[in-house]
Amino acid sequence: IMARLIDENGQRIAAADFFPMAVRHGMAARIDRLILDRVIDRLARTPQAGEIAVNVSATSVASGDFLKWLKSRLLAAPAAAHRLVFELSESGSALDRDSVLRFAAMLRQAGARFALDNFGLHRESLQLMRALLPAYVKLSRAHNAALRADEASRFFVASLVRLGAPLEIRVIAQGVENEDVLPILSSAGVAGFQGYLV
Repeated sequence: IMARLIDENGQRIAAADFFPMAVRHGMAARIDRLILDRVIDRLARTPQAGEIAVNVSATSVASGDFLKWLKSRLLAAPAAAHRLVFELSESGSALDRDSVLRFAAMLRQAGARFALDNFGLHRESLQLMRALLPAYVKLSRAHNAALRADEASRFFVASLVRLGAPLEIRVIAQGVENEDVLPILSSAGVAGFQGYLV
């Protein structure tokens, strides 16, 4: 889901532009709730829609009120819950692992899934992956630039795929903009990719 706000002139404002300000002013959970309300309502109205991924903030994940609200909302709409994947950034997950563990467990109980976004930048990446057992990890775009020239980067990605396979954790590359990276990602066993190339 690509979140946007519409300003008074009808211009779209990307989340990257407004969300840091929302976090600074303590409004992140409120915005997450507004977005999730719309997403869940739309899924309930369009049963033919496929899987939908939506990012949530670490602030929301750490809020007991937010978790209670979300659990109630998901349990009331089980068909929508089964098609939702909640993505949290690796950096947000590393800040408060206990809150993220509770969040991921609640999602599984409600029939939804959990994933890690912007993955592979933290020194505890692999420990986080094993502890949280996400449905998939989205490899940080920072790794793509190095894949063509750096054997260590290719080894890291292939190792990540091998470590995730027995845990049924898929690796997805993000920020893919050039076709020449695709054979490298494919040979490493990456399950998919997203970016301006598509």
